[in-house]
Amino acid sequence: MLCNYNRFFHAAAFLALLVISGCSVRPLYDGATSCDGKSSSIKVDVIANRDGQKLRSYLIDYLRDISFTDRKLRLTVTLSTVEKSFALDNTGAAHRLLSTSTAKVILRDENKKVIMDKNISMSTSYNIARAQGEVMLSLYGRMNSALLKELARRIVENIRMNLEK
Repeated sequence: MLCNYNRFFHAAAFLALLVISGCSVRPLYDGATSCDGKSSSIKVDVIANRDGQKLRSYLIDYLRDISFTDRKLRLTVTLSTVEKSFALDNTGAAHRLLSTSTAKVILRDENKKVIMDKNISMSTSYNIARAQGEVMLSLYGRMNSALLKELARRIVENIRMNLEK
């Protein structure tokens, strides 16, 4: 008897879930909020490497709800990062690391005419005197994400200023 009750309960729960699952279901990404790099007017091309993909995601987020123009534009970004050790002590060991990310930004219209061609940079430094292993990687990951987010914000502001000319 208990076995039949369990089967009935599971079947009823399954049917209820099927019925409920159809209620107000809509795609996670629809037209205006697509995840493919398209905003209302600017398409963001794929950017190489992990940091490039983070930067692209931030750009898509910042551009998603902004309508700069009625024209369809394409944004191409090439990201490069340079790291330099500095603040050396008497033994020659570095105490700080300077990380500079530079984005080569090219904005084109639908006729492939270049509207904006600019290098935009951001820098940050890390205290690495006592950081080791996982602590250093954690610190680097947090700081690097903040740097990329700010770089994306600067890129969007440059695009806005360029298009408002």
